[in-house]
Order: sequence, then C-alpha cells, then structure tokens
Amino acid sequence: MAPVTIPTKFTVANHNQNDFKGSADLPFSPQIATSEREYIGGELQGKVTTVYTMFKYSNHANKDDGSFIGIQIFTGTLQGKKGSFASHITGTKVDGVVTSKFTIVPESSTDELKGIKGHGSYAIADANALAARAKAEPDFKIVVHGELTFEL
Repeated sequence: MAPVTIPTKFTVANHNQNDFKGSADLPFSPQIATSEREYIGGELQGKVTTVYTMFKYSNHANKDDGSFIGIQIFTGTLQGKKGSFASHITGTKVDGVVTSKFTIVPESSTDELKGIKGHGSYAIADANALAARAKAEPDFKIVVHGELTFEL
C-alpha cells in the first residue's frame, strides 16, 4: 500500500511538568513531563500518553522557549482498525509556537495496526495563551490540528 496522509485533531486532556535537578550547571532547565491527549473525529481516534524530557532555555530572552523529546503510546483506531503503536516525538517551543514531529517506532504496533509505518506532525500557534486559558477555565479544551502519513 502506498503512503496515505490524513489530517488529525486532538485535545489535550492533561499535561504535567516537574523540574529535574541534575548536578551540572546548564544553560537550560530540564523537566520531565507527561501528557494525555485524545484524538477526536476523523480517521484517527483514540488516546495518547506521552512521557517527555523537556529543556527550557534559561539563557534566552524568552525563558519559556525550549525543546523536547519523548515517547508516546497511541491506543485507538485508524481508519476503523483497532490497535496501538509507539512513536518517538521531538519538538521545539519558540516565542510561544510549538512545532513537533513524530515517527512510529518500528515493530511497536499491535492488533489490526500491526506493521504500521509512518510519521506525523502538529503545531500550536499560541501555546502560551492557550495554556493560560486552559488553566483559568477548567472546561476549556485546547484543540490541535496536525497530520499523519502512514503505510499499513
């Protein structure tokens, strides 16, 4: 089957960050973060749990800028096929804009998604304002759009 690209949409259900104190004096602040997201509508539906290592650059004018790496686990359906897969995710946050790319980990898939290969991306244009609103309004859901290119 040739690669297929589909649009994706998810909401952020939960995101927690904790400082990670090491012994080195570094120009960034390392953090461990966990995130739960839910893909809604469209051809990709399900839940994602992610564990990140994040680095906020303390030497930048914007102390909230940084980068992250992590592993995420998707469980749900893709074009009606049920299963799970893991992906490796990397990204940056610069001036409140988050950009991220992920690649499905080979041989990590299960059930009807067994053998899936692919990659995807998403961007959040004003992450700082959205995060502040979500904190102030518990019922507010951040909705993020992206895409997934895959072969199955």
